[in-house]
Amino acid sequence: MKNKLSIIIVVILLAVAGYYIYDNFRQRTFEEKIAEIIHLEDSRDFGVRLQSYLNDQNPKVRARTALAIGRIGAKGAGETLFQLITTDVNDVAAKAAFAIGLTDESSFAAKLLDIGFDAPSRVGEMVVASAGRLSDSTMTDVHKMLTSYLTHPSPEVRKQACMAIFRANAKEEAPALIDFIQQEEDSDVKIAALYTLSRLSIKDAYDTYVSFLSDA
Repeated sequence: MKNKLSIIIVVILLAVAGYYIYDNFRQRTFEEKIAEIIHLEDSRDFGVRLQSYLNDQNPKVRARTALAIGRIGAKGAGETLFQLITTDVNDVAAKAAFAIGLTDESSFAAKLLDIGFDAPSRVGEMVVASAGRLSDSTMTDVHKMLTSYLTHPSPEVRKQACMAIFRANAKEEAPALIDFIQQEEDSDVKIAALYTLSRLSIKDAYDTYVSFLSDA
């Protein structure tokens, strides 16, 4: 009886060990990888398992991992995401640029703007948006850098620069924004600039507000 019980226990242990080896070393499907990334994100687990997905061959997996890292916002997340912006393909870099804005690591605001102007426009958009989220009213050096993006050739980036000035509460940049809106030709960008001026309650923009009253 004891021998039979021992054999059963050994068989069970071998089965468990076999399943463990199979489950950990088999090739996972795309859906399984995404499901695990979401689980690790929900668990706030910024560990080796999550970070290993940054080396996955599928850029969609790497991009979703970057988003999870930003949402977790653990210590070291900002540096990990910043490296992705400068080294990975555009889709992953753009997602990483967005995600770094979720980390509250304000020290990366200026670093982002240092690299964003020459980046592809979809990456530049997210760089500027995150810099605005990471800034506050005291970071006047970052405010000036945001204003410099109003000269960017991409209207999408210029629009994000307007919104970033609002998020950063950069009221001292209002004169530059007032001058900018008179020269800007893209209607979406002009609306973003107008929104920023009004939300910041810039009284000196009164003439600008009036000029838009007749705009359908």
